[in-house]
Amino acid sequence: MKPKTSIVVFSDVDAILLDPHMPSFASAATVLSRLVLEDVVLVLCSSRTRAEIELIQQELGLNAPFICENGGAVFIPGGYFDFDVPGARELAGYQTVEFGRAYSDVVRTLRRTAERLRIEIIGFGDMSIEEVARECGLPLLQARLAKLREYGEYFRTLDPGPAVRSRLSKALNRRRPPVRQRRPL
Repeated sequence: MKPKTSIVVFSDVDAILLDPHMPSFASAATVLSRLVLEDVVLVLCSSRTRAEIELIQQELGLNAPFICENGGAVFIPGGYFDFDVPGARELAGYQTVEFGRAYSDVVRTLRRTAERLRIEIIGFGDMSIEEVARECGLPLLQARLAKLREYGEYFRTLDPGPAVRSRLSKALNRRRPPVRQRRPL
């Protein structure tokens, strides 16, 4: 008997699943659901939070791994594989492989860097759910889920000039830890 071939599709959902009340969501959901019926593993990838993706997965009837916050972490439902994922930690019913820094570290670094440069910023963490909803054009539930950041912070500078954003961006990039080089085999 020939072994079953698994097909895995990675899909960026940010551009196609923006609003569950829009026709484009329904069209995309139909296509994505069809893939699941064909036994295709659908891994959603997004800049959204774990909570936001969990809601999308629930709406689509998915129970598969997903990648949140621009690669901050991969969440694999507990028991999805019949083995433990190397480097994963148990978190809220998932085996989680984290690539990003913790939210508190990200915010602390952002704040310190902005203060050192005397640049005023406002982040999601500073805003109420209502303010996030208004600024981002989101319903309150989605704004609440968007604030549940674990690996990154959305922010804006109070001075919208490109020179200010550039200075802050360069300073933050200098603070990144160096990428470890793998030795050739």
